[in-house]
Amino acid sequence: MLHQGIILREGHITRTIYNLIKDKRYEDVIDCILNFGEASTTRAGLSLLGLCYYRLQKYEEAASCYEQLSGLVPKEKKYKFYFAQSLYQAGLSTEALKTL
Repeated sequence: MLHQGIILREGHITRTIYNLIKDKRYEDVIDCILNFGEASTTRAGLSLLGLCYYRLQKYEEAASCYEQLSGLVPKEKKYKFYFAQSLYQAGLSTEALKTL
């Protein structure tokens, strides 16, 4: 599969995505995940989206991903923390405190 000049070959998708992250090509990672079927609704996809949005300082988008992850995997406390952290960075400190 070719996406905006990025080749996503079967069996190499994870490696390609992580290389893009290593190269700080967060917008490309977001585009790939959002345009790759159901990937944006999976635990892995949401986690990567949250990370990329956060690194791009798009804190509200990151918070949305981490909120979904908190509901999807409630036993993973780190997602609730990342959710609160993203809210705080977005200037929503009251909401962040409520989350914790």
